Amino acid sequence: YFRIFRKMAQDRRPRPQQQSYRSNLLENDENDAIASILGSKQVILSASVAQLIVAYPDPRRWTRNRTGVICFVKDNAKKSYFIRMVDIVARNTVFDQELYEQIEYKTPKDHFHMFPGDKFTVGLNFADSLEADHFKDQVTMKIKQYKQKLANRQQRRAAPSAPAPAPPPPGSGGNSTPVSSGG
Repeated sequence: YFRIFRKMAQDRRPRPQQQSYRSNLLENDENDAIASILGSKQVILSASVAQLIVAYPDPRRWTRNRTGVICFVKDNAKKSYFIRMVDIVARNTVFDQELYEQIEYKTPKDHFHMFPGDKFTVGLNFADSLEADHFKDQVTMKIKQYKQKLANRQQRRAAPSAPAPAPPPPGSGGNSTPVSSGG
């Protein structure tokens, strides 16, 4: 009885909170400010100083939109992943793109990444190539996980159901005889 109770109590323990990534380009108080602006329900998986560049209004030309801290976050409240840019001075989120299963995240240069956003193509021009590489690794890993989950789901739907057992042979009356293990 006590073992069962102890096991139930262990199952109810909260999971340890995942630590947010801290950019090496920012001071501790700036990293803390980013976490505070995003909120306690979000875990920063990667962050770096970057320019947000958009192919808008002309889809054939890049236009610099703003500079800030670009973050790849796990939003526990929304149960999803987002690429968000934070403006430390204004203390708000200035760009928000939810990661979706079919997103094509490209890295034509070490410091420059791009992807199709909801309304236009988005470019990220990173200040540091090491942090850009970490950002890419985190985003592409999550995209691979999404695609694997989608493939598994489709495979389960397409898998034929188990065949029905064969009917008993004629004249057996449907009675089964236990198999003897010898002796």
